[in-house]
Amino acid sequence: MAPVFEPHQVDAVMRAAAYRRLDFERAVIWSVKGENDPVITSLAEPFPSTPIFNLSTLEMLPLELVLSICLFLDVRSFLTFRQVNRRARVIATSGLHEYRRVAQYGLESLYAVLRTGEGIWKHYTRLLCTRRCTVCGMGFSNFLHLLAATRCCFLCLNSQPPCLQVTSLSWIAFLVPGKHTGQHYRLLVEKLQPFLRILRTLPGAYGVGKRPDVVRTSRGLLVEWNQAVNVVRSFGLESEDGRNFVQHPLWGYYVSTTLPLFDRADGQVQYGVSCKGCQCAYEDQAARYGSDHGGVLWRRSMQVYTQQDYLDHFVHCPWAICLWEASKGGTVQVPDSKEVLWRSRPLKWRKKP
Repeated sequence: MAPVFEPHQVDAVMRAAAYRRLDFERAVIWSVKGENDPVITSLAEPFPSTPIFNLSTLEMLPLELVLSICLFLDVRSFLTFRQVNRRARVIATSGLHEYRRVAQYGLESLYAVLRTGEGIWKHYTRLLCTRRCTVCGMGFSNFLHLLAATRCCFLCLNSQPPCLQVTSLSWIAFLVPGKHTGQHYRLLVEKLQPFLRILRTLPGAYGVGKRPDVVRTSRGLLVEWNQAVNVVRSFGLESEDGRNFVQHPLWGYYVSTTLPLFDRADGQVQYGVSCKGCQCAYEDQAARYGSDHGGVLWRRSMQVYTQQDYLDHFVHCPWAICLWEASKGGTVQVPDSKEVLWRSRPLKWRKKP
């Protein structure tokens, strides 16, 4: 059987039959495109001038040991160390390739980490290089769940399995015995902080529809579901009280952001693509028989792939092959459907968080 495409036609295949789902990326914490670009150089490069001061007693340690210590700092502490003086900036920036990768390719997620107050875990650079969803182990993990400190695919983020569920800190305060006043709430938050990872949500528009599912104008406090259950039990409440925690289908979006994949093997950065063919097939099915959310075609249309994973999918996808043949080997522009067009373009109603 002759191959569907030649090796030199990979880019043409990606243009003709794949597209990037920007509507997924706009469903979670995001910033205006290009807004953070001016700071990339200052974050990823040291100052050109020679450092005048040293690191005092830290200079007694071998440089390799100092770099190893830096790798075990959380994101906020690392950036604070980098601001000590120019010497610290040189060590943190030039000595750690892992940090430079984060500053160059994971700036969107770094922005979300610092603004939500959730920059407290140590393995950020490892997450940048994690390919598969840590929940299902199958999909391309193009999202970072800040509270769970793990990567996941959009299908898992949308379905909210137990390991990714979050709840409101105010609801925990409601379950804990005591007077439910503003002062009681503030005191309880201070008491719970050592035991819970608390994330402050950001204002903005969230959701994947053509109109926002919700536009938040204020900030709230969310915590991990499993941690909340343990805390409630520590107050002597029944374990089943955890079942009464309030959930919201969009809360997973409030605590997540996009994170590209940095491939150590070839040094390439990937944001993930979806299949135009599967999307067209689902649209055709929906037009004939009605929408089937959760069905096979719907899940295929929602799937996100790395480039190599998509090429493996492409050779077995009859709808994608039809698009490729209609494009005459990528030489003819095939009009995209309306759904593909709006999913792959920045949406006008989105406002800056």
